Amino acid sequence: MSTRLSENELFKTSELALAATLLYFGFALDHLEPLEGQRLLLVFKRAERIDDIIQGFWADTLSASPKRYFYILKELKSRIFAERRRFVEE
Repeated sequence: MSTRLSENELFKTSELALAATLLYFGFALDHLEPLEGQRLLLVFKRAERIDDIIQGFWADTLSASPKRYFYILKELKSRIFAERRRFVEE
């Protein structure tokens, strides 16, 4: 049985740095949604503390290991590239 999430149970962003930050702090990327052109939305399920991390990102109050953040960002870019090609081919 599949459970559908309501719109407010999801957080969607096209901001790559914010998505990488959420991954860094342990939030799992649920899926990607295509937008116009080659843009994609990165979709996360809302979880406890996600709004605090989002606010911390925009307020520039978070601390992160540069090396670990870089590898997360690099992995995220690879996934986006692979997904973008899949959406274009469909």
